[in-house]
Amino acid sequence: TGMTKEDPSNPASVTTFDYIAKMADDVVKFALNDPNLLKKLKEESKEEAEEMATETGDSFDVCFLTVIKESFNSPVNKREQDEYRQLRFSQNVYSRSGTQNVLPMKNASGENVAGPLNRGAMIAPVLKPSVYFMADGKFGLKLSISLDHGIRVDSNPDAAERAGGVLYAFKRAA
Repeated sequence: TGMTKEDPSNPASVTTFDYIAKMADDVVKFALNDPNLLKKLKEESKEEAEEMATETGDSFDVCFLTVIKESFNSPVNKREQDEYRQLRFSQNVYSRSGTQNVLPMKNASGENVAGPLNRGAMIAPVLKPSVYFMADGKFGLKLSISLDHGIRVDSNPDAAERAGGVLYAFKRAA
């Protein structure tokens, strides 16, 4: 699993985070509007939404959406320690056939990047969205790193330049 922080001074970063947050909102809206999805969660959430509406004075629909979103795992979240948003993404170490996945990392020129990624690295992973539903009623949007395209590493400061050292160390298959 990887995590990256939004750079509010970079319009491309803000646009990307806004786009993925909108995608997550669209997943929730689609699931709510489809009568075949989230049947149990919708039924179980009605009473809590009614209580919330009574306590807050907000409409039932607003409270119902709030309750449903508590069961949704979004890849975009606000950080607890500040106002930055962070984006979570991942990739399985092994494929379904049992072979180890290889995550390609290349620089802007297309050359392979070896070694660990250090804190402060500027990366551009190619992400593939997918929606999942769990038996306990939770559901979410997952962003997987593309094994075909991998991660473009735009900068990777030396560990000595940044406090904290290695951020991600990818082990490559031999």
